[in-house]
Amino acid sequence: LSHAHLDHVGLIPRLVKEGFSGAVVTTPPTAQIAKVILTDSAHIQVEEAAYRARKARRRGERAPSPLYDVGDVLDSLDAFHRRVS
Repeated sequence: LSHAHLDHVGLIPRLVKEGFSGAVVTTPPTAQIAKVILTDSAHIQVEEAAYRARKARRRGERAPSPLYDVGDVLDSLDAFHRRVS
């Protein structure tokens, strides 16, 4: 992982949640930034899913789920293998 932009790290928690067991090789600073970005993303996704769920219930539709939550982010951090560049 060359850098921690959301478009590069954003699906790692979902991949781990769905069974990915490989390594994410990166530097320690990138791993630290990824943790912050992914945790923030998870909070936003949970809030957005709750908002959409309320709207869906009013319409009688199925409520969406977030791609991942903070627990999934914490689980995915074990996949990060930090290497000194």
